[in-house]
Amino acid sequence: MVLSEGETEDQVLPLLFETYCGKTTFELGINFVAVNGSGAKYLPFLILAKDFDIPVFIFSDGESKTVQELKTNYEKVFGSVDLMSCNNITILNNTDFEGYLLEQNYTALIEHSIKLVNGENFIENWIERKNGTPLKPKKSARPPCTLCNQPIFESLLRDYSGDEGRKRAILEILDSSKPQYAKAIAESLLSLTADELPQKLKDLFQQITTGIGYESLTNTTSDS
Repeated sequence: MVLSEGETEDQVLPLLFETYCGKTTFELGINFVAVNGSGAKYLPFLILAKDFDIPVFIFSDGESKTVQELKTNYEKVFGSVDLMSCNNITILNNTDFEGYLLEQNYTALIEHSIKLVNGENFIENWIERKNGTPLKPKKSARPPCTLCNQPIFESLLRDYSGDEGRKRAILEILDSSKPQYAKAIAESLLSLTADELPQKLKDLFQQITTGIGYESLTNTTSDS
């Protein structure tokens, strides 16, 4: 059983796993499951895995709060653990899956996915329309209001300038409707060869094939 958080991963991982190892998940008896959240959302699946002695693998976003919540709930079932050294857990580096793809220079692939869904000029139109507009207010580090003692919230302005600004715009577009883009991203990633897959995905798939003994099964079959 392979657990992940979001809808994009739920669409992408099973298909790319087949690209990586040349076998379907059905053939190998593997289920990819989206827990639809983080933290406590993992708990019932982890309990199930332990109670029925099912090998479990996790592909997690890497924001600090997300990692801490995963650690807390994993330890409720399996005891104290160092997540970063677990051979059944893959954690992204302080980002989510879409952010990781952009960090790893799959920007053109992501842009292609967005254009498949919304048309050739959608990203440019989004940037033109939203650049300089306020982001959602966030609690600031300033002292509370002296009159009402309430926290002070601030709204930064969107800045889409340069390559990093364009990436911020792309992430906002993806976050605006992840289910809508999940299938398109999956289809775009399927154009890659196994060697071209993002490294964290290859790490996960290697953990899975090793963990279920697929490599040894292959060797046994080829030797017979």
